[in-house]
Amino acid sequence: MRELIGTALAAAEAAAAVHGAWAGKVRSDEAAEKTAASDFVTRVDLEAQEAALTRIRADFPHHRILAEEGGDADGHVEGNGDGPVWVVDPLDGTTNFLHGHPAYCASVGVVVGGRPVAGAVVAPITGERWWAARGEGAHRNGSRIRVSPTRDLRHGLVGTGFPFKLLEALPTFQRQLAAVLPATSGIRR
Repeated sequence: MRELIGTALAAAEAAAAVHGAWAGKVRSDEAAEKTAASDFVTRVDLEAQEAALTRIRADFPHHRILAEEGGDADGHVEGNGDGPVWVVDPLDGTTNFLHGHPAYCASVGVVVGGRPVAGAVVAPITGERWWAARGEGAHRNGSRIRVSPTRDLRHGLVGTGFPFKLLEALPTFQRQLAAVLPATSGIRR
């Protein structure tokens, strides 16, 4: 497990280093649309992905890889067999990156037998590193982290993703948000 965690962290760090090299140098009008007007891919996504995949392939040349910018919308998995599958999002938050918003990261995980077993996230702007492994818990910057002990939603902070790309889902989301918002101490997206 330690080898998987080490490679996941190293691959995410390699991708995050590419983010750092390009931060502030790419504009949103230089990005190509991937599947929709708000779903971008940039040369930074592609370079960050190659950096992460190079590390994974060096450590585990026979493992399979599913990478976001693989060019196959059907979720093609690189490699053959039933072994571990690495799942890579080289620049999670491309739109934020393009607009200079610091909420973006590199995410790398590994799945064995259909179950996630290890993963890492590196946020280059904040310098934060998270990793988790089945049976070893989750860690942030080397310290163990746990779920909040808050049991009453009125005292909790809720994090959400807003389905801005799925306009048909917006009415349902708005109803759910209207029900949850007054029952919490706050919501963050």
